[in-house]
Amino acid sequence: MKLAEKSSAWKTFVKKSDKISAYQTTKEEFAAAKIALPVEDGRAPASIPASTDTRGLLLRSGRVLTGDINPRYEDENIPLKMENFINPNWKDEMGKYLIRFHPETTKLIVKEELSLIKIREGKGRYFEQVTITFLKANGDRSSYRALVDSETGGLVETWDRTIHERMGRPRKGISLPPVNESDIVTR
Repeated sequence: MKLAEKSSAWKTFVKKSDKISAYQTTKEEFAAAKIALPVEDGRAPASIPASTDTRGLLLRSGRVLTGDINPRYEDENIPLKMENFINPNWKDEMGKYLIRFHPETTKLIVKEELSLIKIREGKGRYFEQVTITFLKANGDRSSYRALVDSETGGLVETWDRTIHERMGRPRKGISLPPVNESDIVTR
């Protein structure tokens, strides 16, 4: 089963006069970030990475089990002590934290990919896997994936090398001064 991608999984954060606000990502922002638009009919677009495909994975409460997993944890009747809880505002907490030092012209787009339970030493912890994209006013963008604590919104781990893209700007190269033929020494 592929997780259905919903537009509600996308959120944009902006900062104006040191106040941070969030709203559902617009079609224009999807285009600016070169992100395929989510399909509203419940189908997932072909551009969804394989990491969001939950076929063959162990699930508990609709969350992917990871870490020291044991198939018995898939059974909801078997108790699993959780070290944290799911804060419904985790994404807002994370977005405010990440955008606070950026200029007002920068937008932050966050996409929820997977909800997980990471098991370690018989205890579980709730996490969210997200893609984080920064859009700058000059057209530059950068993105990476992160594992986020579902209670605090804090980044626990990041991967997928940060990609910095300078959209529509010429590449800078090395420029050498002109060579004067009289300066060339020959043997």
